[in-house]
Amino acid sequence: MNKKWNFNWEEKKTEIKEKNEKKQSFGDSRFWKLKLNDKKEGQALIRFLPDRDQDLFVKFYSHSFMFKDIKGKDIYYNHKCATTIPEGKCPICVKNRDLYNSPHKADKEAWGKRKRKTHYVSNILVIKDPAAPENEGKVFLLDYGQQIYDLYSQKFFGTTIKENGKDVIQSDNEVIFCPSDFYQGADFIIRSTKEPSDAFNSYRKSTFNKQNPIFKELSESEREEAINKLMEQVYDLSEWENPDLYPTAKQVLDKVGFLLGEESEESARPSPKSEPVKAKKSEPAPVKEESDFDDKEDSKLSEESFDDDEAFLASLKD
Repeated sequence: MNKKWNFNWEEKKTEIKEKNEKKQSFGDSRFWKLKLNDKKEGQALIRFLPDRDQDLFVKFYSHSFMFKDIKGKDIYYNHKCATTIPEGKCPICVKNRDLYNSPHKADKEAWGKRKRKTHYVSNILVIKDPAAPENEGKVFLLDYGQQIYDLYSQKFFGTTIKENGKDVIQSDNEVIFCPSDFYQGADFIIRSTKEPSDAFNSYRKSTFNKQNPIFKELSESEREEAINKLMEQVYDLSEWENPDLYPTAKQVLDKVGFLLGEESEESARPSPKSEPVKAKKSEPAPVKEESDFDDKEDSKLSEESFDDDEAFLASLKD
């Protein structure tokens, strides 16, 4: 007799195990991370890529800190900050203003742990990855901080100084170009180092190579074909403009309201109005990420990129 509902439970067990293992990694397979050795150092060769709308990167903010809940249990809060999007409200940022202006050392320390961090996200092509050669030749997203962005920005805009309130190129001899350009861009040597005295890894020793076309080893026709295939693989950076990716004030208060002394969304004051910036062909831009507001959402940066400056905190006034 043909048993219609005779399931293969061994296959189901394998499927469940794979799902569980994937969930436990709490990662996004689209993102590439530089693997570090025992000395917390690493190096690879990558190429920044535009997406199909010529967006070079997108920028977003997050909060990442440890705290104890009402029962004294250690909780890790690691989520995007709603000040990334227009009209976004973030009770943590509002509370940070009070902590920053407090004369008490303990409040200053709390502000230091909770202040928002800056992220940038770009498409990249991994050219050489000695620690994980299986990544070579593949397109990923890269989540990076201010140090790498400053290196990119310096090549894109040039080294500038302020004159009469305007940014002026410091040297006429400086070569300025878009690192993400397929023909006149440059490969990027990403280096992570950590001195014993450093609290976090540093990427300041990263550098751009000389300008060269992508896939320089190929003929012109082969290169165009390879670029076309590459552009079919890049990720759309406009994803990070979706307000659903950012926790509402109520969701934040449900998580850390007792820590902030707030109880409801109505009690949360509006945060500054700022939009995710997208960099086009002639100007750089900002960032985004994932939904599901749980305690494992956002990835950590190897470098700390804090952004709670005085101007931002002052903008939180009632």
